[in-house]
Amino acid sequence: MAFEILNNRYEIIEKIGEGGMAVVYKAKDSLLNRYVAIKILKEEFSNNKDFVEKFKREATAAASLSDINIVNIYDIGSDKDVNYIVMEYIKGKTLKEVIRENGLIPQDKAIKIAIQIGKALDCAHTHGIIHRDIKPHNIMINENGIVKVTDFGIAKAASSYTLTNTKEVIGSAHYFSPEQARGSFVDFRTDIYSLGIVMYEMVTGSLPYDGDSAVSIALKHLQEKVIEPKFLKEELSQGLNNLILKAIQKDPAFRYANIKEMISDLKKLDINSDTLIEFSNEGLDRTRVMEPIKLENEIKKPNKKKIILITLSLLIVLIGAIFTVKYVFYGNSNKNLVLVPNVIGMDKDTAKGEIEKAGFVFVLDSSISSEYEAEKVAKTSPEAGTGLKKGSQVKVNLSDGKPLSAVPDVTNIYIDSAKEILLNNGFVAGDITYEFSETIPANNVISQSLEAKSQAVKGSAVDLVISKGEAVTVIKVPKLMGKTLSEAKAAIETLGLTLGKAEALNTTDKSLDNIVYSQDIPENTEVAKGQTINITYYTYKKLTIKVLSFKGKTYGSIKDDEMQSMLDQGFSFKFLDENGNALGEDEVLDTVTVINQTPAANSESEPTLITLTFKTK
Repeated sequence: MAFEILNNRYEIIEKIGEGGMAVVYKAKDSLLNRYVAIKILKEEFSNNKDFVEKFKREATAAASLSDINIVNIYDIGSDKDVNYIVMEYIKGKTLKEVIRENGLIPQDKAIKIAIQIGKALDCAHTHGIIHRDIKPHNIMINENGIVKVTDFGIAKAASSYTLTNTKEVIGSAHYFSPEQARGSFVDFRTDIYSLGIVMYEMVTGSLPYDGDSAVSIALKHLQEKVIEPKFLKEELSQGLNNLILKAIQKDPAFRYANIKEMISDLKKLDINSDTLIEFSNEGLDRTRVMEPIKLENEIKKPNKKKIILITLSLLIVLIGAIFTVKYVFYGNSNKNLVLVPNVIGMDKDTAKGEIEKAGFVFVLDSSISSEYEAEKVAKTSPEAGTGLKKGSQVKVNLSDGKPLSAVPDVTNIYIDSAKEILLNNGFVAGDITYEFSETIPANNVISQSLEAKSQAVKGSAVDLVISKGEAVTVIKVPKLMGKTLSEAKAAIETLGLTLGKAEALNTTDKSLDNIVYSQDIPENTEVAKGQTINITYYTYKKLTIKVLSFKGKTYGSIKDDEMQSMLDQGFSFKFLDENGNALGEDEVLDTVTVINQTPAANSESEPTLITLTFKTK
C-alpha cells in the first residue's frame, strides 16, 4: 500500500480482511500503545465528498454504542485522501469462518451466539441505529467465545448513498431482507430478518436462498417459499425451527415486533430446547405483487492483473534509475563517510569508547525514559548506521530507568474491556471496588486511581471503581409454574413485580386449563422491584376430529387405512351385524359391507367409540 503510517499515529502492520467498501488492516496505535483494526475506505467511495460526509456522521453515531458484544470504534479520521475508521482489534475468527470449518453449529451453541448478536442489535436499536448488513462475515468470535458485531452505522451510509444516487441495492444478497431487495423503507425488523438467515445457516450449514447472481437471490427473498430448517436437520427442536421461520417472514408485520421479543424466545430455548415457539405462517405464504428489482452487477472492471504487472514494471525502472543517479553523484563522496556504531544498551563509558574509536566526538545529551536500564544508552543522534564525516558529533541519550506512558481513559467502559485496554498500554488493573451509580451502567468503570492521559511508570497498577448500577430493592422471583393464572398474577403483584405478557398455550387436557406452564425469569432469581415477568399458561381447547366415512365399504378395504387412521387418533371400534349382535374379529371377515355407522360420517367428534354395522352374507 502507498502509506505506512496514518496521521503520524497508526502504523499499518498487515492486511487482515477486505469487503465491498473497505480494506481492513491490523495496526499499532503509537499514542496509546495498543493494537487496533483500521478499516480504510476504497478509492471509489473516498472520492465522493457527499458519501464521505454521510459515512463520517453514521460512523460517529455508531461510535457512541457501548456494549460487550459490539466492536468498539476508537477514532474516525482522514489523512490526505485516505478515509478510515479505527476499531477494537479482535483476536478470533468470523462466524463465517467458524461455520465453514465446522459445517454447521450445534443448536445449543447457535442459540447462545444468536442471543449475543441480539444483545448487540438491542443496544443499537435503542440508540436508533439499524445495522442493515448483519451477516456472518460481520460477526467476530474472540478467543474467549465472546461475540462481537462490527460495521454498525456503515451500512446505513452505504445504503443511503447507493439508493439515492445509483439505484443499486448494496449488501450481501444472501442475508438482506425483502424490503432491502426492493430498495424500500427499512426499520429495525430488517436486522431481525438478517439474524434469522444467519441462524438458518448456523444450524443447517446452508443458506435458504442461493443463485447465480444477486438479482436471482433477491427475487427468491421476495417470492420463493423457504424450506423449513427442520426439513434439512431433523434433530432441530420445533421451537427453534419456528423461531427462525418467524424471524424470516417476508412481511415485516409477521416477524418479531422488536429484537427484545426475539431475545426472550431465544433465552427460553436456551433454558429448555423443547419450548414451543408459536408463529403464524401467513407472512410466509402470502402472495404479493412486488416492484421490479434493478441490480447492476455486470459492471466492467479493469484487468487487475494487467494493471499490477504494468505498475511493477514502472517501479522496477524507477528504482533502477534512482540507484544509478545515487551512484554517479554520491558514490565517490560516500568513501569519506564513517558509519555511526550501534551503542544502544551499553553503559556510558563503553559507548564513549566505541564512538571515539570510530573517529567521532562523544556528546552526552539529556536522559530520557526508555525500556533500557538506568544509565544505559537509550538513543543516539544520528542513529546507528548513519554515514558521517570523522570529527562529527554523536549525541547520546541515557535512560533514566523509568519508562513512562500515557494512562488511558477507561471510565464508563465495561470492566473486562477496561482491563484489556490497561494491559495493551503497559498497565495492570489494581484493586477493584464496587459502588452504586445512577449515571454509569452496571459493570462499567466509574473512576480510576491514575488520571487519564497523565504520564505514569509502565507496569503501574490502576485501581478501578466499578458501577453496581442504581441502588435497587432486590426481590426473589416466586415460583409461578403450576399456579393458576389468577394466582400467578396475585403472587407477582404482591411482591411489587409486574406481569408482562401472558401467552396462552392450547391443551386438550382439561385439568391443565389456566395453569401456568412457564415463566421467562426462573424462580429465586434476584431482580429489581418493578421487574416485568412474562408467563405462558395452558388454555383448554376441545379436540374434535372429522370421522371418516365407512358406509358401503368392506372390512378388508378399510382395516389398513381408514380404520388405522382413526385408531391412531384415539378412536376405538365396535362391530355389529344387521340385527345388532356383536361380531368378533373372525366373524367380521365374513361380512359384506358397512350399512350404518355412528358417529355419522364427516361429523366432528372427540375420540370415542365408532360402531360399524355390517351386512352379513
